[in-house]
Amino acid sequence: MRRIRPITASATAAIMLLLPALFAMPAPAMATPVAATVSADSHLRIVDLGTLGGPQDASTANAVNNHGEVVGWSAVNDPFVVHAFLWRHGKMTDLAPLWAANDINDHGVIVGNGASANGEHHGFRLANGKLTDLGTLGGDYSEARAINNRGQIVGLSRTADGMPHGYVWANGKMTELPLLAASGINDHGQIAGEYYAPPTGATHAVIYDLRSRTLTDLGTGASWFSEALAVNQRGQAAGYIGDAGPGHPVNSAFFWSKGHLTDLGAMGDDSSQAMGINDHGTVVGSTSRIGFVWRDGTMTALNGLSGGSGAAAINDHGVIVGSSGFRSGTIDTFHAVLWR
Repeated sequence: MRRIRPITASATAAIMLLLPALFAMPAPAMATPVAATVSADSHLRIVDLGTLGGPQDASTANAVNNHGEVVGWSAVNDPFVVHAFLWRHGKMTDLAPLWAANDINDHGVIVGNGASANGEHHGFRLANGKLTDLGTLGGDYSEARAINNRGQIVGLSRTADGMPHGYVWANGKMTELPLLAASGINDHGQIAGEYYAPPTGATHAVIYDLRSRTLTDLGTGASWFSEALAVNQRGQAAGYIGDAGPGHPVNSAFFWSKGHLTDLGAMGDDSSQAMGINDHGTVVGSTSRIGFVWRDGTMTALNGLSGGSGAAAINDHGVIVGSSGFRSGTIDTFHAVLWR
């Protein structure tokens, strides 16, 4: 299972409003200097998952569970329209009316985004063919980003005053969290996300524990802001830190474990972001041009179909999913892919 993700391809702008900190935090973790050794190519086999059709000929994979089931979104026959998909046993299935599927747990329960009955952008749960609107925290917008094996869902929603907050949804109820956004959750109820840290109000990557209701600030390295996008069952997290100044990438992927934040660098590129992490502590993500897998201090590039690549998630068997540049006739586009 995964993270993170991301605002869907459905043309709703990302929420950029600020949230004040709600309570004091522990001291941030200390940063570890860049420790990644760069390897040229992973030599993993890449598999093109295809699309749902249509002239745009585009798709991307957002998550994979431990059974190898993949979810994401794809263009369809209607121009400028995308649908969620489930890829299983070599076949891509249309999950309309969802626009995008963002995560799938090991029981096959899917979360994603679509249109509510009144046309608002809402997060949804899809289980056994039944689609459930998760609602909002009182505003007109929500998105579902991740689900664990206990069925707890996390994401982002506007409140009645239009402000964004992270939430957890369980047993039919959406509960507000002391986070700006929640992007990943493990089976222990540890949530990866971000919040506004006092006294500066900068965004910090955090892990919020539902059981103890405590926040752990993961720090920002040499930068001033960070965001956690994924967390594994061991409580290790991955995400990115922001611009640390001249000579540093605009964003830089990080791995966090046991109080230590490791800046993974960007493989010589100008930006990187870690999107997923499995229970072995293997991290995947992308630079501005190519996907990567980071394992035991070594960052390795992921090969593409006929262009660049980007990795979004990894399962415990080492299967990685994301997207890759693809040449379709005379059109440069991208397809959902997996590496194994």
